Amino acid sequence: RKALPAASFEYQFLDQLNAREYAQEQRWRTIISIAAILSVLICASGLFGMAHMAVQQRYREISVRKVLGASVSGIAILFSKDLLKPVLPAFLLAAPAAWWVMRYWLQQFAYQADITWWIFAAGGFFATVTALAAVLSQVLQAAWANPLKHLRAD
Repeated sequence: RKALPAASFEYQFLDQLNAREYAQEQRWRTIISIAAILSVLICASGLFGMAHMAVQQRYREISVRKVLGASVSGIAILFSKDLLKPVLPAFLLAAPAAWWVMRYWLQQFAYQADITWWIFAAGGFFATVTALAAVLSQVLQAAWANPLKHLRAD
């Protein structure tokens, strides 16, 4: 009171101070999470559409293979190999870019988390499983259909 008589004592709790400091980071986390979910849904629907189009264009081939004795699993493996080929190059392009962005973003913090390889492996596994589910849903539907229905028109 003697040094600064007009100044009042203002106190703050440490948890509230930390919450205010990281409020913007929380907002960015929410925005990035929503954007990531939307991008995964858009990519999955695009892959589903690509698989649907490929199966519709090759429906007669599937029917002929089935009539000639091909198994459903053989047809599914054949189409899965063709439609999963874009997943590996996409992952090989996206993983280094994601690592660089994460490393750049983490450098602004005093305490940094390590970027481990299993995070990228999990992302690649999730992308492969999503692509496989989209492809197999269409291929199995076409392989289980009656082949004579589509060959009758010829």
